[in-house]
Amino acid sequence: MKIKFTLKKLHLKETFSIAYGNYNHRDALLIELSHQNCKGYGECVAIDYYQIDLQNFVLKLKEVQHQIEAHKIIHPKEFFKFLLSLNLHSFLLSALDCAYWDLFGKLENKSF
Repeated sequence: MKIKFTLKKLHLKETFSIAYGNYNHRDALLIELSHQNCKGYGECVAIDYYQIDLQNFVLKLKEVQHQIEAHKIIHPKEFFKFLLSLNLHSFLLSALDCAYWDLFGKLENKSF
C-alpha cells in the first residue's frame, strides 16, 4: 500500500459563519491510500478552536509512513486497531480510517 498526502487550501462557495468567526476557505490535509490501481481518500481540515495544526499532522505522517506502507491489506476494523497503535490525533486517525475504508471498498468492488 502507498500513501500520499498534501496540504491544500479549499475555497468555500459561500462564507461559513459560526460563533468562532467567518471562513471563506479551509486549509485541508488530503490523504490518498493506493493499492493495485485503486485509491482511497480521506481528509481533515485545520480548525483554530480545536488547535488543529496540519503541519504537525504532516510530520506525524512522515514518521509513520513506512509502517502504513508496509502494512498488508486487511479488514478495515483490524486496520483501525493498527492505526490506534500509532498514537495519532483523532482528526488524523479519522482521515486515515476514511481513506482506508474507501480503498478497501474499491478493492472489494463494494461501496461503503
